[in-house]
Amino acid sequence: MHALIKKPLRQQSFQPFFTTASLSSKDGYPLRYVRRNSITKERFEWVIKMKTPD
Repeated sequence: MHALIKKPLRQQSFQPFFTTASLSSKDGYPLRYVRRNSITKERFEWVIKMKTPD
């Protein structure tokens, strides 16, 4: 999953994309990921809610 986040971040300066991610300070898991194309206005967003096992 980290590879999916890092690749667009590296491409950000070469493409018309805005990319941001929020990671858990406790364990580093992604909590939110947004990638937006400024030309087409397409937006891709993940919002992840972690649950503790019952």
